[in-house]
Amino acid sequence: MMEPMELFRVAVAARAFGLAMMSGLALLAQDPAAYQTLVLGAAVSVAGVLLSTRRALRGHLIAVGEGVGAALLVGSSLADATLMLPYLAVAAFLAGLYGGGRFAGLALVSQVIALLVINLVSGDVLETAVRTEVATWLALAAGLGIVGTLLHTQQVQQTAADTSYRDARSLLAQLRALSTRLTEGLDPVSAADRIMARAAEELDAVHAGVLLEGEDGTPLPLAYSSRDAASLLADSEPLVARCLGTGQPVNRGTRRALPLRTDDHLVAALVLECATPPSEEAVERCVRGLVTEALRLDTALLFDAVRGEATAEERQRLAREVHDGIAQDVASLGYLVDDLLFTTDEEERTLRIKELRGELTRVVSELRLSVFDLRNRVESTEGLGSALSAFARQIGSRSDMTVHLTLDEGPTRLRSDVEQELLRIAQEAMNNARKHSGGTNLWVRCTVYPPYAEIVVRDDGAGLGEAADDSQGLRIMRERVARIGADLEISDEGPLAGTTLAVRLDGPATGAYPAEDGDADFWVAEGVELVSEVRADKHEETE
Repeated sequence: MMEPMELFRVAVAARAFGLAMMSGLALLAQDPAAYQTLVLGAAVSVAGVLLSTRRALRGHLIAVGEGVGAALLVGSSLADATLMLPYLAVAAFLAGLYGGGRFAGLALVSQVIALLVINLVSGDVLETAVRTEVATWLALAAGLGIVGTLLHTQQVQQTAADTSYRDARSLLAQLRALSTRLTEGLDPVSAADRIMARAAEELDAVHAGVLLEGEDGTPLPLAYSSRDAASLLADSEPLVARCLGTGQPVNRGTRRALPLRTDDHLVAALVLECATPPSEEAVERCVRGLVTEALRLDTALLFDAVRGEATAEERQRLAREVHDGIAQDVASLGYLVDDLLFTTDEEERTLRIKELRGELTRVVSELRLSVFDLRNRVESTEGLGSALSAFARQIGSRSDMTVHLTLDEGPTRLRSDVEQELLRIAQEAMNNARKHSGGTNLWVRCTVYPPYAEIVVRDDGAGLGEAADDSQGLRIMRERVARIGADLEISDEGPLAGTTLAVRLDGPATGAYPAEDGDADFWVAEGVELVSEVRADKHEETE
């Protein structure tokens, strides 16, 4: 997208090119009249540049004026008509660049009219050769007008996209601020409770409920004033459906269905069971008074939808963790209990109880690690390495694996969203190694020198095995990698050689050199190397 200053430079360059062509023609003609016409053309061009610097004036209108001025000069100096002809094409291009096809066409038509008028006024008739040359340059002006129009269209589309992003960012920033201050106010049920309380006070309602319109048009209850209200108002669906369909209050005896609407659309319906039938004036007054509350309810519903979509991925990940891990562990506990029930030998029963106790300890450890996984995140005051170190300690203390952590971080940090995605990818890889590799060692290396970043996770276990590429964990990791524009590499070296997962952002690290231990699979960038070995029985850190 061209910025205003860049657009101005393109326009100046186009005018300069037109003047350069006119100067060449003047030098070839070597006629004093030609130099006079060149000076007048330069004056038109300079005037256009100076007027373009004034924000109050439109660039496309200035270009149209320049085209008319150039055409008048062509008609008033017929002997040197060819000298000003290039500027006709320049003016059409500028009009299309600034204003699009409509103004490019206006510039071209204005030029033709100006030529005809000046010739009718002067009474001169253009020679055939001159008419041909004028027609040629007008055709070129039409072509350059189309080129300017295409550039203008691209500019408008890019500007609209940028404006959308700016608007979205502004709205998201406001949403973030609101979510921290108005957590209770952005709860749909709380908003519905306030609506029902106000309506009950104004219309002497005994029971109340707020219902939304479902995707198939069926009313969906959001909240009721009490448990009794839910059962007593259950037969109000036709009444509510009619209210939602018409957007108007609907009466049936002492029952009322009122529309909850903002200034521009219908949000929900409020159904009331009144002690006595309220007057139409009271109902209308209540509907008008609930506009602000309806706006709050609409905002709360929208916020709830955004929050639900934002947490859907993490919900799926948690569901997969529970299904693949804790659910199967609990099921195995059930098998051990069954064995205890059918075991009569006391010695064997004792062994089974010890085994059951060990499994319970392991399941509790898994639960604690899952909770830590969900709560662990990159804090604003810390870096990616700190969050990785904390998670590595949890892995080492709650498993039989020894975790070797190498951190190499520069003084600057990555964007917050990139850090969070890299952390989740590393957590997924480390969890997979802990659960499925069967190895005894886990090597994790994190190198961060923005915009470069690399995380490598390697184990000495049994490898990926069959059909691992189709696992949900790898699919989610690939989605995360694609979101931040990184590269993901997974190599399976087989039993005892283990699996290596590497995620890299941007290009290769500057000044990288092989680690001193001679391990060709691991490279450490120049800087401070922090190696943390986290074991089940102790923690060691060396710097």
